[in-house]
Amino acid sequence: MIDDKKRLIKKDDEKELKNLHSSLKDSVYRDYFHISPLTGLLNDPNGLFFKENKFHIFYQWYPFKGIHGLKHWYEVQSPDLINFKNIGLFLKPDKIYKNRGAYSGSAFVENDDVYIVYSGNQKDENENRIPNTVLGKYENGKIIDEKVIISPNKNYKEDQRDPRIFKKNEFYYLTLGARDKNDCGCILIYRSKNINKDWEFFGELEIKDFDNKAYMWECPDILKVDEKDVLLFSPQGMKACGEFFNNIYQNGYIIGKLDIENKIFYPESEFIELDRGFDFYAAQSFSNTEKSYLIGWIGLPDTIYPNDKEFSGNLSLVRELKIKYNKLFINPVKNIDDLRLEKIEFNKIVKSIEPLEISLDNIENSLQIKVYSQEKNGGFIISYDKNKKEFKIDRSKLENKISQDFGFERKISDVDLKSMKIYVDKSTIEIFINQGEYALTSKVFPKNKEKDLYIKGLSKENTQIYTLKKSYIDNFSLNM
Repeated sequence: MIDDKKRLIKKDDEKELKNLHSSLKDSVYRDYFHISPLTGLLNDPNGLFFKENKFHIFYQWYPFKGIHGLKHWYEVQSPDLINFKNIGLFLKPDKIYKNRGAYSGSAFVENDDVYIVYSGNQKDENENRIPNTVLGKYENGKIIDEKVIISPNKNYKEDQRDPRIFKKNEFYYLTLGARDKNDCGCILIYRSKNINKDWEFFGELEIKDFDNKAYMWECPDILKVDEKDVLLFSPQGMKACGEFFNNIYQNGYIIGKLDIENKIFYPESEFIELDRGFDFYAAQSFSNTEKSYLIGWIGLPDTIYPNDKEFSGNLSLVRELKIKYNKLFINPVKNIDDLRLEKIEFNKIVKSIEPLEISLDNIENSLQIKVYSQEKNGGFIISYDKNKKEFKIDRSKLENKISQDFGFERKISDVDLKSMKIYVDKSTIEIFINQGEYALTSKVFPKNKEKDLYIKGLSKENTQIYTLKKSYIDNFSLNM
């Protein structure tokens, strides 16, 4: 009998998966405007690129259950970054060099060619891990010409994954998240003059004067935002420090300047969390868009969610990045307003809420908003104390508890709250304050009686509430 976590998708599974998808579509936790797994589990966003007027988005996928099983890749496409359609299976772990999963990777676009690079997770007969870096080309929804271009680096532990390619002058460069023999996270750099072969280890990226307190760095990504270099990564093993780094693993960035020829990144900021909510990880940027966009996984490794028996995971709203005051300002794409259906009349209690946008401007006082409450009681609590200049979210009053070992509150101190947008989906809440100064993303799993919205400290003059349309077309498409 095949282990539940090691099942490889086959053509004969299509009927089973179609029936499973049909049973999930009516789940009370199936989001309206966030990408959800076709079936099973979704985690890291992968391979993001734009071509022929379509945005291509892939995600790590285990088809059969909401568990971290044998990783495949699934593709979703969008014309505008707010409407999404399922396309089909893209990668499956059906070769020896990826016999335990087609792990995360990215896209690199050059002229008309789209290259996909990813981590092939291999294990030998003694269960020793062999991390391979695999390159192929995207063609008509399939990957062709796959080959291993980088073998494991014996000077580092087996945690070597999440490749990203970029080019400068005559060299292609490839970065990998890694863990050294002393259990310190790091980024490995390879380079070649030919993207298809002859990759050589160039060295380890030095982040000047950076105090590294993590044992592993996942999902490294280097992008340009407003002429600055931004280094994204997801460190594992950082200790909580007051209101910072309170999730099991972190996802953040450093702004600075990359000197790739000398393998040095010169920081101009501290390591800053991308998102201050409960559930955000493994963010990746698009490889070839004019504006700087990224998407994150709304979920965390080694975390159990109440709907895992049905399906697990979502992708975040697509976010546009700008730099102000030497930090990233993060907002949903501007055309997110196109999701609005109708404006709801302002009341302190809104009964039986649907997916919503709550838009607040000219905030001058303390406030409290309870999403998925029972009239005035319980719910996911969003609050601001004007006197303390303290912003908080609290999910302790919801009946379904998540990650209790990591606390029920997230706090931002010394913030002068002026505006806020809250996007409420069936099992996801995304908050953007002060036009992108902070983002907070969280999973919620309200029970049947947790269905209201309660607002205190606001008026109809500065509060706009809209119902939102379903923009994730939850169609069944396997395309094998």
